[in-house]
Amino acid sequence: WTAPLKLADGTDYWGAPLYNLHRADLIHILASFLPEECIHLNAKVQSVRDDGTGVVARTIDGKEYRADGLVAADGIHSVVRAQLWGETEPRFAGMLMWRSLLTAEEVKDLWLPERGNYWTGPGRTMVTYWLRPQKLYSILATVPSDEVTRESWDMSGDVKDLRESFKNAEPRAAALIERMEKSFITGMFFRDPIEKWTKGRITLIGDAAHPMTPYYAQGATQSLEDVWVLAEMVERHGATDLNAAFERYEEFRKPRAARLQSGSRRMVKITHESEPHKIRARNGLWKGQRRIDPHLESDFKFVWGYNIVESLELGEQYVRGLAGTYQGLKKKRPESQRALELWLSVASPENVARGYEGLRDGYEEMLLKNFPADARLETRDERMYEVPVIRMSWPQSEYKANDTVVLHFHGGGYMIGSARGSVEYASRVLKAVQGKECVTVDYRLGPEDPYPAALDDAVLAYRQLLAQGVDAGNVILSGESSGAGLALAVALVARMAGDPMPKGVICVAPFADLTVSGETVAKFDGYDAAANPDTLRMMAEGYFQGHEPKDPLVSPAFADLARMPP
Repeated sequence: WTAPLKLADGTDYWGAPLYNLHRADLIHILASFLPEECIHLNAKVQSVRDDGTGVVARTIDGKEYRADGLVAADGIHSVVRAQLWGETEPRFAGMLMWRSLLTAEEVKDLWLPERGNYWTGPGRTMVTYWLRPQKLYSILATVPSDEVTRESWDMSGDVKDLRESFKNAEPRAAALIERMEKSFITGMFFRDPIEKWTKGRITLIGDAAHPMTPYYAQGATQSLEDVWVLAEMVERHGATDLNAAFERYEEFRKPRAARLQSGSRRMVKITHESEPHKIRARNGLWKGQRRIDPHLESDFKFVWGYNIVESLELGEQYVRGLAGTYQGLKKKRPESQRALELWLSVASPENVARGYEGLRDGYEEMLLKNFPADARLETRDERMYEVPVIRMSWPQSEYKANDTVVLHFHGGGYMIGSARGSVEYASRVLKAVQGKECVTVDYRLGPEDPYPAALDDAVLAYRQLLAQGVDAGNVILSGESSGAGLALAVALVARMAGDPMPKGVICVAPFADLTVSGETVAKFDGYDAAANPDTLRMMAEGYFQGHEPKDPLVSPAFADLARMPP
């Protein structure tokens, strides 16, 4: 199937067209601005040394070059990086990339508009585009590999294997593959973000500093952003203080580069899912994205919407990192600062690269490590109509309990979180109302189980409580974030179905508008690690998917709340 994403007006929306450039053409353009004597070909650097007044680079033929400073742009296998911080092997992404170029004559009968033309299948993709408008067409076909891990730009592959990998492709894609008479093949490699790029008068740029997978098409682009910032910092500090210029450059660029490194790995993962249930979940996310995010802001705003000139004017404190928050963000209250730091710990490079599964694991680890359940709390695992729950109560010595039963729904945007991770918070709610018992529900999560799965689980848990003899007038529905929205939705269902209404609803920061269109979403963008627009949209899209996001049972903010419990 095809997925038109309403990008016809993308040029107007993002301010510029998508433009692809042959690397050789880019190098030629850059070289044309340099005096001929500044360019030395076949001069492979063997070692560098900073003597405090300048830097000397020695090449493998024994020649030495001296300068005020050194900017190493020697790629993913950087000799300079290895000398400064030790040699490490790049990580293999488990994918093999076939690359080929076709002339306009070879593809003239195929409909290939001047844009990115992409195909996604189980465990494989084709990324194709005009590299030179109406002259040269580029094909990047990626397939899984557990054997070939060599990295080379000139290793030829047998196109018969490529054709076998794409034998059931869509006709245009199959035609492109069939016309490839030769191809070279490379492994997909990357490196994790490193702690330092700069040492004295030496710094790294491009793939030497932040090599990334090609699935944001940002490798060369990020090198250009590097040199733009580097030039600005050298101009500000002068050639006599390159140490400070290089450090400022690194401070400014590293957070954004790390986000792109992890984000590009996430894009590789999501576009190459091979297991049927993960493909369904991925496609469900894309369906939801078409409804509330047709310009793909949650995936690409931080890439395409970035203005480096404006960013430099604002300063490095407004550069965004992995969690989408400003690097200079500090909260006034100690409690708020701690919360910010906890959320930032969830957005580690590896967790971001693994997508929602990584955030799910990171969130759970953060909650269980920092908010362990009180040892005095009595808990037991149960099922209510096959819905997993955890029941808890405080010992009688803690307080004199009333008949209140709290039915709690954890937070996490319908995508992360668990009953286990909510026990500590739910137990505090129970104590606050002096209740006799709390039941926290482990409802199903998106994108694997979209709406109405979570609501079905929540309603079943409520009805089972009543079936067990609990008076609805003693039940308080409780939740935070998505759990608060779910608590409201359960009460709405009870009202609609004529079920007994609960005693009340406790809603803490309810995720109640899954269109993510409120004014404060944009107003506080960059200031809230827990609720930045990109993450909120992804979570919402993974929950409602093909359903209407303004349905009051999805987004209770659009409900008529008359005759609802307090």
